[in-house]
Amino acid sequence: MKAALNGVLNCSILDGWWAEAYTPSVGFAIGDEAVGATEAEQDLADADALYAVLEQQVLPAYYERDAQHLPPRWIDMMRHSIAELGTQFSTDRMVVEYVRAALSARPPRRAVGRRAAALHRLTRF
Repeated sequence: MKAALNGVLNCSILDGWWAEAYTPSVGFAIGDEAVGATEAEQDLADADALYAVLEQQVLPAYYERDAQHLPPRWIDMMRHSIAELGTQFSTDRMVVEYVRAALSARPPRRAVGRRAAALHRLTRF
């Protein structure tokens, strides 16, 4: 997620974290969730979708310039990416979710040690 914190715009297929994170204000989605019948068909569909996104969305967003020769839409998307993805997809969130999941399956109270109790206190927000 370091890229998102630096304003890098994602352009990817909708799988993994990008399927959860994607909105048009923070990046670009390639294709849809449809799967080709064969690997060759999928490769062709992916290539067509990539070129369509590049030609119709990515390049215009980057090359459209204002009076100061800056790409305002691109910069706006970068700002949204930093603000939305930087907080939503961070190591802090991952650790908190992991600890909460680990503690939800904890042993009986008397078996919980000092470390587990301390982690439990850290994750109460």
